[in-house]
Parts: sequence; structure tokens; C-alpha cells
Amino acid sequence: MIELDNIEKRFGDAVILKDISIRIPEGSVTALVGPSGGGKSTLLRCINLLEIPTAGTIRLGEETLTFKPGQKTSWQAIQKIRRQTGMVFQNFQLFPHQTAIENVMESLVTVLKWPKEKARNRAMELLTKVGMAHKADAWPSTLSGGQQQR
Repeated sequence: MIELDNIEKRFGDAVILKDISIRIPEGSVTALVGPSGGGKSTLLRCINLLEIPTAGTIRLGEETLTFKPGQKTSWQAIQKIRRQTGMVFQNFQLFPHQTAIENVMESLVTVLKWPKEKARNRAMELLTKVGMAHKADAWPSTLSGGQQQR
């Protein structure tokens, strides 16, 4: 579950997000639509804490973080939230010297410190989930743009 309560994000005097509250149940599919410059990417970056909200509360699963203007958020608290999120950027870059499965495994091994076998099993589950199991050993240069993004 993702829940945002009264999220605000400011860059200096510019208010980008103001009083954003939403509850997204686990397993649901949600689309975020709006005009260019409307704050969609900033909201997504706030959810996974690539941008730190100026104010408000974020709940992801069992983790809750509250933000107040001028209050610093600890690195440990940020990491607890980030471990539960993932984000596919519009301009993604796969490691060209690693296969599809190795690219998926990378964050599991590097960030979460999983053993390689556990990471490989989870990576294969994820590739299967997005219809890419047959491309596990493919190099990024042989994949279409959509396949690379998945």
C-alpha cells in the first residue's frame, strides 16, 4: 500500500506539490496523468525519496515517514522506504556489459546485499512476471526499447 498525506514539495519559493493526499491499495494499477510541468515526476520522485518532500507523510507498507519544513530525514529512514520501491526512468540505462538478468540482479546484490543465487531466483521471477524470462541471457543491445524498459 502507498499512502500520501498532505505532501508538499517546494524548490525555494516555488510550490510544486501542495496538499497531495492519495491511498493506493497494494496490487492495484494506478495511472498518474496531467499536463507537462504538472508535478507528476516530482510526485513519483517524492514517493521513492529521490526528492525529499518539504512536508507531509508517506506510508509504504509498514514504513511511515513524516516530513516537516527544515527537518532533516535520516539516511536510514530513506533507505527503509527506498528498499520497497522501484522506478523505471524514461531515459533508462542498462549496463551494456551485463545480461538482462544481471541488470535486474544488480540492485538486489549491491543495495540489498542479497546472495547471488537468491538475487538470480528473484530476478527470474520478475523477468517472468513481465514476459521476459526468455530474454534473461540477452544483452541490452539485442533488446528493443520496450524490452529494455521492462
